[in-house]
Amino acid sequence: MAAAAIALQAVLPSIWSGFQFLGGNSSPTSVTGARNAVLLGVILLAVTTAINIIGIRLMAIISSTGVVLEILGVIAIVITLFAHAKRGPSVVMHATGAAPTPGSPYIWAFLASGLMAAYVMVGFDSAGELSEETRAPRRITPRTIIRALIVSGVGGALC
Repeated sequence: MAAAAIALQAVLPSIWSGFQFLGGNSSPTSVTGARNAVLLGVILLAVTTAINIIGIRLMAIISSTGVVLEILGVIAIVITLFAHAKRGPSVVMHATGAAPTPGSPYIWAFLASGLMAAYVMVGFDSAGELSEETRAPRRITPRTIIRALIVSGVGGALC
């Protein structure tokens, strides 16, 4: 939930300033940004709790819609990246001119890419948590977890 609250704070105020309810700096590391992240996390908890109270059918529809939209988004990003490539994949094997400048070491890009694992874990963790709500969970859950890992891995590798 903490990762979701920080993700909400990092994304929503940049889309529309109205999501910065507490005013001030919207950076998640600032005092007002951190407080706003907590508020957005509480709102997220309230909304998800209300959806779960209404019924599992609504949650299943929302989850399925989210998965489909996320997969479509990854496909759109992959197509966009491939369509606007300035260099081919062979650039990965060459270090010519690739040394980082003193102001922009590659470690920050490497650390940011490590966040993908957190979101991949959310995918198969959700499949495991919802398994008790499915028919034949011993058969369905392992396939769902493996499918989530494959789709996330392929999408991450192509991005």
